[in-house]
This record gives sequence, C-alpha cells and structure tokens, in this order.
Amino acid sequence: MLLPTIFVFPIYWMIMIFFGGGQEEIGWRGYIMPYLESKYGLWPGNTILGVIWALWHAPLWFIADSFQTYMPFPAFLIGCIGLSYFLSWIVKASNHKPFSALVAHGAFNAFLPVFPSLVMDTDVFQLHFWILELLFLLIGAIALLSLNKTHTS
Repeated sequence: MLLPTIFVFPIYWMIMIFFGGGQEEIGWRGYIMPYLESKYGLWPGNTILGVIWALWHAPLWFIADSFQTYMPFPAFLIGCIGLSYFLSWIVKASNHKPFSALVAHGAFNAFLPVFPSLVMDTDVFQLHFWILELLFLLIGAIALLSLNKTHTS
C-alpha cells in the first residue's frame, strides 16, 4: 500500500470522511446512537452499537484480498465497541453534532496506513492489531468515564 504523503494527506482525509467510512456516522452516531442510548443507557447502548457496527462489516471478511481477511474478528469487535464509546464522547463533546464523528472516523481511517498494525498474512498472530484494538477499548472507556464525571459533578 502506498502511504499518503503530507501533500496529498488532506485530500486523502477528505476522501475518507465522505467516501471511506466516515459517512457511516450519519447513521451510526446521527440516528442509531441516540436511540440506543435513550432506550438502554450510555454504556449498554454504545456496546450494542459497537456489536452492530462490527457485524455490519462482517461481510468484508469473505472478500478475497480485503484487509479484513487478515484481522481477527474478535479483536475487530473489541475495537468497534471501543470506537463506539469514543465516537459517542466526540459527539457529546461537540454539542451533539454527528458531523464531528464523520471527521473523527475519516481521520481514523486515513491514519491506518500511516501507522499499520496488520501483518498481511493469515498464518501469524496479529499481536499489534490486538494491542491497537484493546487500546481503542481503553481510550473509549476512559473518554466515556470522563463524560460521566462531567455530567455528574
């Protein structure tokens, strides 16, 4: 994979926001998240959304030569839950503007090739990918915990 240079990165980032996954946030954070949070609460609602989000991507594991064929799905699921927590925090920190999640999701996808965590082989343990996905869970949980503290104090 060719890494985007500093000169094309802003264009690449815009492409990722509007065509490379960021646009999913219109549905995820703009529509489904508020519903799930109101029905189940902050933590369960975003956990459910993370599971739905991971399952939404599950067909990609059956496409030959896609990046997902190298990813352990359980790690991806953990990462989706963590990113769901984090993006919920982003939306709330932006005064409930789902576009902030579009920008964040686009940035995340744009930076993936800059900081690769996958070994493009199916016969190896994907240690770096597991670490990355667990970090997403930890960072997302810390973000939501900080949100709870600001709302309760």
